[in-house]
Amino acid sequence: MYLTQGLHRSVQVNAGQTATVFGDRRQSWAALKERVARFAGALKARGLKRGERVAIIAHNSDRYIESIFGVAWAGGVIVPGNTRWAVPEHIYALQDSGAKYLLLDRSFAHMAGPLTDACGIECVIYLDDDAPPADMFPFEKLLSAAEPIPDGCGEGEELAALFYTGGTTGRSKGVMLSHRSLISNFLAAHGTAPYRADSVFLHSPPMFHAADAAAIIGITMMGGTHVIIPFFHARRRGADNRSR
Repeated sequence: MYLTQGLHRSVQVNAGQTATVFGDRRQSWAALKERVARFAGALKARGLKRGERVAIIAHNSDRYIESIFGVAWAGGVIVPGNTRWAVPEHIYALQDSGAKYLLLDRSFAHMAGPLTDACGIECVIYLDDDAPPADMFPFEKLLSAAEPIPDGCGEGEELAALFYTGGTTGRSKGVMLSHRSLISNFLAAHGTAPYRADSVFLHSPPMFHAADAAAIIGITMMGGTHVIIPFFHARRRGADNRSR
């Protein structure tokens, strides 16, 4: 069992099917796999080694999904950051996990300086399309310059992700999740409420939470479609819900 397993399967059985929908952006499973392989190549070109941690602090997006699978493809470990945390809480998690790579979107770009200084971050990648702040690498530019690499994903009991708990009764704890545990979690849910091959899932829960991660893995395994909004807001509809 390994995280990119479903991505390979979906390309084999459903290459032209829509994989992700985010605002005006749509892409097929074949295109998603190509971008994942390129992002993995970009990370390796920046020095990422097997087992190293890559943190992400961002609202939901198609690039969040690409990042999760790209880190896995490169042999790294994804560390999703809680978007409700303040800077000191992120500093603790980054220091605790040992992350040296950090992905930020526009909403959290202001944290780059404090987090880099406190945690020794070596590479900060900007996930949005506008000009990135100083010392941040634009996601799309990295992809366009990178070569796709063969899948180097871990497997079985190798560490795949560190999800931090809510910390309601003390310091947040980094929960070590293996490839086997994440996919087994999907299989257990699938056994009681099966996904179909034509499933369309709305990602309104935050992607930093393991519950939505299960849907990312599950829809990818089945070759359905991810429809993504940055976050849920009861009073926003349609295009308004894509604003940050």
